[in-house]
Amino acid sequence: CRAVKRVREEMWLENLWVMIPFVRTLEEGRKVVEVLAANGLRQGEDDLKIIMMCEVPSNAILAEQFLEHFDGMSIGSNDLFQFMYAADRGNSRVADRFETLSPTFLRALKSIADAAARHETPLTLCGEIAGRPLEALALAALGITTLSMSPAAIGPVKAAILKTDMAALRAAIADPLENGSTGADIRDIIREYAEAHAIAL
Repeated sequence: CRAVKRVREEMWLENLWVMIPFVRTLEEGRKVVEVLAANGLRQGEDDLKIIMMCEVPSNAILAEQFLEHFDGMSIGSNDLFQFMYAADRGNSRVADRFETLSPTFLRALKSIADAAARHETPLTLCGEIAGRPLEALALAALGITTLSMSPAAIGPVKAAILKTDMAALRAAIADPLENGSTGADIRDIIREYAEAHAIAL
């Protein structure tokens, strides 16, 4: 808290906000906001915003309630997927289970995006999937349009998104998303759409 106050008050960088990782319960969310306030970092004062990372399943399930306490949410897709599936993405023996376009995971992401839209709250996503054009198209179709990625990925992802009719792609993946298809099915649908519209993936 002292470091943040110093940057905001002594260095006049009031655009510095606070992002809180691993908020597992609503009570933890309320408590961290109280602790920050007790140490001079009051939410909304001098435009201070408190953002939470969304990276454990409880955040997805209770996104609506968490957003009542925070000014925005940033999805940590690597951790959220790993905790949802109990699969170590770095372990080659279970790597085949790390299908980031699985309907279960995408439906969780969509529920978060829908909650943020209802609250008119900023939503971002970071993680490996944001920097891959095929997965980025899926995210954008779900309503997640602010993505964090490496500089080298910006060009290909931006080009793919700009050439895509999101309403059409959203409609194309809607049925498999709701009816028990696999991640491979959704991946194939996006590939077919991209090929039909000369979109490089």
